[in-house]
Amino acid sequence: MATFSKLDENNIVIEIVKVDDTHENDGEEYLSELLGGRWIRTSVNNNIRGHYGGLGHRYDEDLDIFIAPEETRTWPSWQLNMTTGTYEAPVPIPSDGIPGSPDYARKVYQWDESIVNWVHIETLPEDVLFDEEDLN
Repeated sequence: MATFSKLDENNIVIEIVKVDDTHENDGEEYLSELLGGRWIRTSVNNNIRGHYGGLGHRYDEDLDIFIAPEETRTWPSWQLNMTTGTYEAPVPIPSDGIPGSPDYARKVYQWDESIVNWVHIETLPEDVLFDEEDLN
């Protein structure tokens, strides 16, 4: 199945549909003729156009990405990543807090907006296990 986002006159996603794989390459035209409006292909796996073009996201034609709504910005200091279309911390989380990272040391971090940085809040015990799906 291929997924498509319908855009309003301001390029905001107002509807999402899936079509059979036979319309993977012509889905934008197919949906426009069938349902009207402007349709742009998106990916539930974030494989194209930065990330999934969900309801309320804005499509930027110049960058060819979907941009997350401002309301999804977790903290005021977080900046829009113009490649992914999502808001990210201005300081990357330390790698010893990222499951699957070679430096992973079972540390848990929390964002502290007052210092604009990550703060170590706990270290997980050895018996805490992760599901493979949690690492993706």
